[in-house]
Amino acid sequence: MKIHRAYRYELDPNAQQRILLAKHAGAARFAYNWGLARWEEIDENEGRSPNAIELHRRAAPDRRRAPERETRPPEKRRRKAPLPEGAQSSTPP
Repeated sequence: MKIHRAYRYELDPNAQQRILLAKHAGAARFAYNWGLARWEEIDENEGRSPNAIELHRRAAPDRRRAPERETRPPEKRRRKAPLPEGAQSSTPP
């Protein structure tokens, strides 16, 4: 005889965790809506259904755009740790 069990968990997030959960849900909703819009666009213009790999490839140029400017004040920006004595940087000056 096969026994099926189910477990139910309840989350009890604090205020900070609720904010993070809401941000995660918003990002997931944005990604889903973006993919749906691209799928409908391809279906309407080309008469075919794209697969997930094609949609991921179309998303790549959007992710690789130029980084946005630093908005934090200079005193809060991360500074690179100094190199040990005698070490050379692998990046050009």
